[in-house]
Amino acid sequence: MKLELPASVGLRIQINPLLDFHALVNRKTGECKPCQTATYRHLTFEAWDSGRTLVSGSLHKFWHGIHNGSDFPQVALAETVALLEREFGIDPTQAKLQSFEFGVNVSLSAPAIDLLRRAVLCKTEQFGLRTYSGNGYYLEAETQRYNVKLYDKQLHLLDKGHHTPLPLLRAEVKVKKMVWVKADDITMLADLLKPMCLERLGQRLQNMMRQTLFAPVDISADLTDNERQLLLHGANPNYWQHLRQHHEASFQKKKKNFRELLQTRCVDTLHQQAMQGVAAKWQQLLTATAIPELTCLLDRVGLPFNPRSNPLVTEVEVGMALDSGSRRCQSCGRDISSQSANSKFCSQARYGAAGKQCRNAVNNRKHNAARSVKRLFRLPQLFQPETAINMDNSLKYFALCKVFGRVVETKSV
Repeated sequence: MKLELPASVGLRIQINPLLDFHALVNRKTGECKPCQTATYRHLTFEAWDSGRTLVSGSLHKFWHGIHNGSDFPQVALAETVALLEREFGIDPTQAKLQSFEFGVNVSLSAPAIDLLRRAVLCKTEQFGLRTYSGNGYYLEAETQRYNVKLYDKQLHLLDKGHHTPLPLLRAEVKVKKMVWVKADDITMLADLLKPMCLERLGQRLQNMMRQTLFAPVDISADLTDNERQLLLHGANPNYWQHLRQHHEASFQKKKKNFRELLQTRCVDTLHQQAMQGVAAKWQQLLTATAIPELTCLLDRVGLPFNPRSNPLVTEVEVGMALDSGSRRCQSCGRDISSQSANSKFCSQARYGAAGKQCRNAVNNRKHNAARSVKRLFRLPQLFQPETAINMDNSLKYFALCKVFGRVVETKSV
């Protein structure tokens, strides 16, 4: 999502102790970009000199801490929005949506790539091949107001160093122009918490999957020559593009016949699974009453993992019981009992980039705080600098120790 905040909220965010803003400088001319940025748990905060303040990023990743390959039900969305208001003063009724994306991860019986290789059209638009981070590909159909994206989420997670046992398809819609959802009464962040608005978004996502054409897996021998020819030509996106540009009436008629043939004579079970899975998953996320997995969203200073103290945890998932013999990552909550007894985070050797992210999620915050405090002590002060430090005591203690290069007495903190 991308939010625009009121000026008063933007001013408070710029002095929020959780954020460390930086400005871009032209090394040749010394000119500063009229915008300062700060990042925090997959969210980017932009404070412009004009007073405009923007927040962008994935609420799902902000909640999960690492990726968006898990379930993100309505109850978790509500808890995340409440946390944004509590930590950053972002009132959801005043945070205006400029754009947002919504989608689901659907389990399939076969790898999602088997379906995506046969994608032809979404409504009237061709799918284009896009890359993410230079390492993988996804399909995207673009219109002026929205884009439709399909990709193999299992491969995406594996590429990022995360394991998932089942094939996953991610179906996603990116709203570029808010006028497209004006009829759904969605303008503010608070509107995304309304069940009726979420129901309408789910219907839009289902319609997109229903109106997506895929080439047939095989062509039956008992088809007529015209039917066989239509299926062969219809597997080529350029065929539909030519018809749409030069024979609009024929385009609509042949597309209807093509879809009927796929539904009656060349049934695509994988496409049916995807359509049914999108509808079922969306309904499941709307009606879930418990957050499906543990999260350390409020673990600010590397304290021992304790889900019972986390207000986001309303129900512990089966298989993740809090037995006294288990040790968990202080960042993501994964069981690390099999690692070294001194381990506090997921092993980078075992989990790759995900393990490094777990360590950085805690350590970067502490060291960023220390740098901020160090800059504070460099400036001339009317009062004791310690009185101007507004942060958690544990974090403040760590920062002062780094500044003075020795252990600071608790009383002075």
